[in-house]
Amino acid sequence: DMCNQQAAMDGMPQDGAACMAFMPSWTYDAKQNACVKFLFGGCGGNNNQFGSQQECETACKD
Repeated sequence: DMCNQQAAMDGMPQDGAACMAFMPSWTYDAKQNACVKFLFGGCGGNNNQFGSQQECETACKD
């Protein structure tokens, strides 16, 4: 399930101009049991990525 995936901001290369979108996004960090805000560059990522904190918490938080 998406909430058990690696946090979307971890290990995602941000190389090239196409990866400079800087879109505010949220990802669930299972270690912290919390949704964490990050700037998504537009490249890479996974399903553990949400448009708002509320959306992230509704889907993932205990």
